[in-house]
Amino acid sequence: MLVVRLFLLILLIAWYGKAFSQNVLRYQINHVSQNEGLSSTYVRKIVQDPYGFIWAGTQDGLNRYDGRRNIIFNKDNRNKHTLSGSDIRDLIVDTIHHSIWVITSYGGIDGIDYRTASTWFQYDQQRDPEMRSLVFNCFFSFGGRIYIGSTAGIFTLDFSAGERPVLIPAATSIRLKQQAIDRVVLQEQLAWVFTRSDGVFVMDMQKEEVAGHAESPEALFRTLDACVLKNGKVLVAGTGGLQLLELDPDNKIVLKSKQLNFLNGVLGQIVFSCFQEKSGRIWISDAKKVIRIDLSDNSYEQLSENTSLPPEDWIGSVYSIFIDRQDNLWLGCHQGLAFAKNNVSPFYRMYQSATSTDRMEHLYYIDPKNDSITYAGGQNGLYLINNKTGMIRNIKPGINYYHSFTDLKGNSIVSNDKGSFVIKNDQLIPLANFYKEFAGRQFIFNSHAWLSDSVIALGTRNFKGVIIWQPVKGYFVCLTIILR
Repeated sequence: MLVVRLFLLILLIAWYGKAFSQNVLRYQINHVSQNEGLSSTYVRKIVQDPYGFIWAGTQDGLNRYDGRRNIIFNKDNRNKHTLSGSDIRDLIVDTIHHSIWVITSYGGIDGIDYRTASTWFQYDQQRDPEMRSLVFNCFFSFGGRIYIGSTAGIFTLDFSAGERPVLIPAATSIRLKQQAIDRVVLQEQLAWVFTRSDGVFVMDMQKEEVAGHAESPEALFRTLDACVLKNGKVLVAGTGGLQLLELDPDNKIVLKSKQLNFLNGVLGQIVFSCFQEKSGRIWISDAKKVIRIDLSDNSYEQLSENTSLPPEDWIGSVYSIFIDRQDNLWLGCHQGLAFAKNNVSPFYRMYQSATSTDRMEHLYYIDPKNDSITYAGGQNGLYLINNKTGMIRNIKPGINYYHSFTDLKGNSIVSNDKGSFVIKNDQLIPLANFYKEFAGRQFIFNSHAWLSDSVIALGTRNFKGVIIWQPVKGYFVCLTIILR
């Protein structure tokens, strides 16, 4: 009988492994919301400074997260944590000037010394009549300089006048003054500049000249994110979906999106973010899901939380993706900041089903009955788990359940604070009704082991020793040990 039970448990584990491995990445995801001190929801951008701190920009403030608490920077703070605005548009790490540079909507540009976590530079565009109406959208850096893409072309921070920089237009040949720039990514000395109305420019930053231009790449609308891949191509996420671009030897921008056809029907029309990890695999998010793709074999896997709860509140809406130097996956979500080790958890966490408020806490045992049903006993009841649907139901709440096992007749015997019972159709029937040898005796079992096909040893919780029971012959003996 013990062999049969072990076999059923192995089948249950194998079924979970199969059910949750096909095209699914089950990660143990941690959540950082406003309840944990995050300044706001809707995380737009995530970076890591040289000291390992994570900086997360939200719609209402910038957060420096150390794994336990947040230091918040926003417009309302009047101390060393103040910003020119609170709605964070973009972040960049500048190791030359030991700074986190921050863009805020209609606020301006701020510099934070990441060594001291204090704001040391502020440019308030509302005080500059010529700059008041434009919007700064993104950062990029080249040659030790910080560049800013805006709705009026490219600007740069000029440090030549002293320690505090001055915001000036970029060199005329790369200014793109008439362009509204959404995103810029750097590929060695080439800057891929994604504009809102005139396609894509490739700028040679070393020569300060335009190396390539594509007026209207097919289905390439507003760019929300982009990343340069290890194979030299550029992946673009935006309101036109996911696109793949390449600069050919003649400096022509070529659309290579046919290589993404295996994702047809997988992603939505709007793709929010993309990020390539060290292995070469690429993380992508749209309005409903996060996936990881492998262009070497045209495969994808969908990220899922390693829990029985529905994932929609968190990884269903991810606006930014980042992998830090320790290979942790960070997600900027609609509900806040989420993070996980970038590997699949060997365990599947179940404590509450998507359609029930019953929550399993402090379980004493699990008892798989077959490939469909498992009993679990805990501090607050007896839980029935449907292995196929994931449904968890507390069928006997309000009392502790310590153990469960199956007798030779296939009956499920459970023990709680009041004694031991046979459970039939979710109803508890005293054990003595089935086995007369237990009449007038109250045993609370907490463990069992089959000694043979017909003899079972039962441990008791209520100081009655060990019971050696032969159900077929209808008798038992009680073994007790007196400690002196």
